[in-house]
Amino acid sequence: MDKKKLAIVSTSFPESTLGLVMAMAKRGYAVGYYILSMSHKSSLVMPALEIIDSSKWRIGEMVEVSKQNKGLHGLQTYPDTHVYVYRSIPMRRKGLSIVGRLQNAIAKWLIARMCYFMNSQKYELVDIVIQRDDISSLFAKHLSQSHLVFSFHEIWHDHQTRQRLLPQVERAITNGHKIRLFSDTALRDLRQHASLGEKQAASIPFGLFSSYNDFGTDRFRGLTDWGNYILYFGSIHPYKGLSILTEAVRRLAQRETEVKVVIAGSGYDQCLNTIATDEHFLLINRFITNDELISLIRRCRFVVCPYLSASQSGIPSTVYLFGKPIVATRVGAFPQMVIEGETGLLVTPDSVEELEEAMGRMMADEVLYNRCVAGVAEFEKYFPERSWTCIAKTYEQHFINS
Repeated sequence: MDKKKLAIVSTSFPESTLGLVMAMAKRGYAVGYYILSMSHKSSLVMPALEIIDSSKWRIGEMVEVSKQNKGLHGLQTYPDTHVYVYRSIPMRRKGLSIVGRLQNAIAKWLIARMCYFMNSQKYELVDIVIQRDDISSLFAKHLSQSHLVFSFHEIWHDHQTRQRLLPQVERAITNGHKIRLFSDTALRDLRQHASLGEKQAASIPFGLFSSYNDFGTDRFRGLTDWGNYILYFGSIHPYKGLSILTEAVRRLAQRETEVKVVIAGSGYDQCLNTIATDEHFLLINRFITNDELISLIRRCRFVVCPYLSASQSGIPSTVYLFGKPIVATRVGAFPQMVIEGETGLLVTPDSVEELEEAMGRMMADEVLYNRCVAGVAEFEKYFPERSWTCIAKTYEQHFINS
C-alpha cells in the first residue's frame, strides 16, 4: 500500500520543522521537506542544519540533498522521506526601482516553478512554514492541488503591543485555511482577536530539537578558564532584557565573586557597551555557528532568558536536549515550558531583584540545581504532549484526518 504523502516547505525554522518531519516519517508518511533558499553562500547554514557546498546549485534547480549533512542524520533510516533545497533570488520589499521590480518578477516566477514541482508530487497536504507575507502568498496561490496548512511562529505585527495581526495570518483566516500555532498563548490570543472556524486553528507545540545532536563536537575557543558559567544566547534586542540581566549580575557579583555570564549572539542593545567592559561577562557579539552554540550549552551551568516580552521560544527545546535548566521570565510560552523548581525558575519580567535571586539560587543551591537537571532529563514525563510521538498524532488528528 502506498504511503500517504505530506510536504513541509519553509525558508527558516529547520530546528523545529525537522523534528516534525522525522516524527511523521516514523508514523509511516512519505515526507518531502522543501527549503526555499535565497542565499548564494557556499554553504546553507541554518539553526540545527548545515548543507555543505550548495554554491554549485543553479538558481531554479530543485536539489535533493544528502542526509549525511549535519542535522539530517536522523532521517537516514527513512528512504521515503526526502529533503530538497530550491534556490531562488531574493525578493525585495521596500523602495522598488525598475531593477527591483524585475528582480521580484523573476523571483515570483521561480517560486511558481518550485510549486509546479511540488504539485507534480501529489501531496495530500502541504504545510507552509513561512513568515513573510509576500512569499507565503505565492505558495498559497500556486499550490492549488493540495490541502494547505499555514504554520505561524508569530501572529502579531508587533508582539510587544499585540494590536495588529500579521496580514498573512488574516489572509489564512479569511480563506479558511488550517492554521498551526506553537503555543496555547498564541492560540488564545488569535481566538480573542479573530473569528475562527471551530477547527480552523490548533496549538501544536515543539518537542526537543533533536537535530542539534549532530553538532557540538568542537570546543568553543576562548573559554579555557570559564567553567560553570551562565549562558544567554540568541539574537540581541532591547526586549530581550539584557539591561535587566546586567544589573542583576552586578548585584549578584557583590556577594558571589565567581559569577560568570556568557552573552552569545548578534544584534545590538545599548547595554552591550557596559557588558563588554565588565569582568563578569564574556561578550561574543556575532553570528554563532551550530557547533559553537551546542558547545556553549554543554559547558554552561544553566541558561538565562530575561525577556521583557515574547511569543513562543525554541530555547527550552534546545537547552533541555542537553540537560540544562533555565531561568526565565514569565512571558510568552516560558511558563508552559519551565516548571518552577523542577526544570528551572521563573521570575517577573523587568524585576532585577527576582532575577538576581533566581540566578543566585541556581548557582548556589545544589539540591535545587540537581533536581532541575533530573527534571529536564525526564522531559516527556513533565511534558508528554511535547514528545514528538504525541505531536505527530495530534498533527495528524487536526490537519490530516479532520
